[in-house]
Amino acid sequence: MESPDTQVSPADSPLEPYHIYPEAKSCPVAKVGLWNGTPAHVFSGYDEVRTVLQDRRFSSDSRRPNFTELTPTLQSQAAAPPFVRTDNPDHRRLRSTIAREFLPKRIEKLRPAIREIVQGVLDGLAETSPPQDMLEAFAVPVASATIFRLLGIPAEDRAFLARCVKGVVTAVGSEEEGAEVFRTLGEYISGLLLDLSVLPEDSVIRRLVTGPYQGKQLTFAEAVSVILMLIVGGYDTTASTISLSLVSYALQPEKFSVVHERPERIPLLVEELLRYHTVTQLGLGRIATEDVEMGGVTVHAGEMVVAALPLANREESVFPNPDELDFDRPSVPHVGFGYGPHQCVGQALARVELQEAIPAVIRRLPGMRLACALEDLPFRHDMAIYGVHELPMTW
Repeated sequence: MESPDTQVSPADSPLEPYHIYPEAKSCPVAKVGLWNGTPAHVFSGYDEVRTVLQDRRFSSDSRRPNFTELTPTLQSQAAAPPFVRTDNPDHRRLRSTIAREFLPKRIEKLRPAIREIVQGVLDGLAETSPPQDMLEAFAVPVASATIFRLLGIPAEDRAFLARCVKGVVTAVGSEEEGAEVFRTLGEYISGLLLDLSVLPEDSVIRRLVTGPYQGKQLTFAEAVSVILMLIVGGYDTTASTISLSLVSYALQPEKFSVVHERPERIPLLVEELLRYHTVTQLGLGRIATEDVEMGGVTVHAGEMVVAALPLANREESVFPNPDELDFDRPSVPHVGFGYGPHQCVGQALARVELQEAIPAVIRRLPGMRLACALEDLPFRHDMAIYGVHELPMTW
């Protein structure tokens, strides 16, 4: 857009991640207080973040004494954590029950179906008049339909689940509110497991039940937990990345010419968007199991650490001019999906969704622009997953 309303300096832009842990912007490690006052070391350097996420001396197990989740909502589940909050061997065992469902080769076979979902949403959008909230009219329908169809979730339940997921990823809810939303999700999932008749034959949940669960690889509670994490992690992050990418398109449409002129580079475009818009804005929490020297500080056993993914993806020594969206950037692995044994199990699905959704909407609606000033967009500063609450756009 040419409007001066969209010209925001990088330091002040809501698209920059430096407002989360300002203490960590100028150094690879900083000491902060978490939501309940628990002190934590925030690591923002690329190498340090990767070390935290792969070093066994930093535990993901929220049952350990002094472990503090990064939001009160998640803290409500610390005593009975999902598999992403366990260490090996439990983590390896639980993750293996669904990891094969998200292997890149398997996900690639779903590309035509994902493309069909995207085109169906765009066809419906074409029957409306601008302006439209592109979060609710495009990003959420694409991302939710993809994961819920894959899982086998009945279409009539998807709006209910979307509301629940929003309650899970809030950063401002209480532990009591968190416990309630997790209880609601758990009861819903338990119902699915006890009545497979509502699930399609070719669905992840049915295969999980008839395979690992009935094969005694999972307890009932573990099966519920695995499915819950797939629901929670399966669409909100992707919808947020799509919406933030559309904001970037509105601000710098000329940079997205690669969609038309060099479509073979669309996978690299998506990787740059994932680096630039790292939506896990609070990072990932771990607890030291022994004293560790790193980044010029000593992290003592029992102390919390945070791997600040958005800041690691802006380290200038790794990503020159890191605050620039550069689709010609040399390929360097980002940490947008985490790193190490706990990295996102569904990243192949997210990549294919983004590769299909973002180019498709740009081609269909090349004149997209913000329908309000950038500073008037309601950014999700109150959520664990960054994005926007609304995205009014016109064309």
